[in-house]
Amino acid sequence: MKPPIPLNDLLRLYNVEKLPVAEIAARFSVTRQGIYHTLWRHKVKARPRTYRRAPPKNRSTREELHDLYWNQELSLGQIGEKFGVAGTTIWEEMIRHGVPTRPTGGKYYPGRRNMLAHLKIGEKLLINENPDRKLWLQQSLYRQAKKFGIRIAIRNLDESTFAVTRKPTLSIEDLVQMQKDGRSLRSIATEYKYNYRSLSQMLRRYRCEKKSE
Repeated sequence: MKPPIPLNDLLRLYNVEKLPVAEIAARFSVTRQGIYHTLWRHKVKARPRTYRRAPPKNRSTREELHDLYWNQELSLGQIGEKFGVAGTTIWEEMIRHGVPTRPTGGKYYPGRRNMLAHLKIGEKLLINENPDRKLWLQQSLYRQAKKFGIRIAIRNLDESTFAVTRKPTLSIEDLVQMQKDGRSLRSIATEYKYNYRSLSQMLRRYRCEKKSE
């Protein structure tokens, strides 16, 4: 059982330093819901939704960020841990200071809607998100991909960072045509990075539907 959250420290972080709830939760190793519940239990008035966080007193300098990111090759999440903030906060600081990101074939983005809309096949997004929200964001991205009719693969890199890669989409019509052209199902699965069994089931369903017509 985790120890109770010290109310004085919580009020200082929430009302005085005005940190985001996600960052406060990370400091106490609890969820955001745990922070909100503690505030509600002690009848602490919630901040308005339009609230914008004040700049931290110990802002990182451009030289520090450049050294940690480029020379020490730390991830945004790892840099955030050093400053006691979320990786998205570090990302915003890098944008503010004009620190470029590494040429890894992708870019670091905080959570945003429709981030897959312009993603090309084979391109990669490196996304940094609060660990409490990471699973929710990944599920949201899968729903977005389904909405846009594309396929993606998600791979966790560390506690707060994961990679999203767009995969080729194969329609049933293309699959049937390639089989007519003499392509084996296994070679198609390898080229389009599909599971062989999934392609086989897709083809079986298609043939059953054709028979029932």
